[in-house]
Amino acid sequence: MAQTTTSTLTTAVPAELLALQIVEEVRPFNIVAPLVSNIVMPGGSGKVWHQNSLPVATVASVTEGSDITAAAQTTTEQTITVAEVGGNIEVTDFADEISIIQNQMAVWAGNLGRAIAQKITGDLCALFPALNSAATIGTSGTNITVANFLEAMYTLSNNNAPGAYKCVLHPRQVTDLFNAI
Repeated sequence: MAQTTTSTLTTAVPAELLALQIVEEVRPFNIVAPLVSNIVMPGGSGKVWHQNSLPVATVASVTEGSDITAAAQTTTEQTITVAEVGGNIEVTDFADEISIIQNQMAVWAGNLGRAIAQKITGDLCALFPALNSAATIGTSGTNITVANFLEAMYTLSNNNAPGAYKCVLHPRQVTDLFNAI
């Protein structure tokens, strides 16, 4: 049964305005999404996305007149299963107060937007272990050290990770790292 209807609201709030408010709240709080590739899956491709992972390439010195021996290259495949995520805020008794407090719908929409951003960030961070072959750096429950930080950068470099490296730390880790420095 619908909790909120046009007869329970004294002021109509267009859905487009709420959606815009949610999107505006998602942007500044979604710190990880701009750091990863965004790929649009072609229509009809199902809900599982497949991506090849290239092996770490190596090179060697070659003397003039010598042939290079070919090395077998093996790719692996990474998969991501696309899932639907949603949020719902039921406006019940509160809806009757909308005529008094006009901006409350925007406040609720903003709150939902921040929740969406946190969900996206959490889901993306959960994929990070796959980027370094699940090599654990540091120990859960202990402070991050400068050595941990440098080892993480070395691991990315050693695995030929392309591009400039970015770092996503929890505020507690930032404090620990600053204290270590």
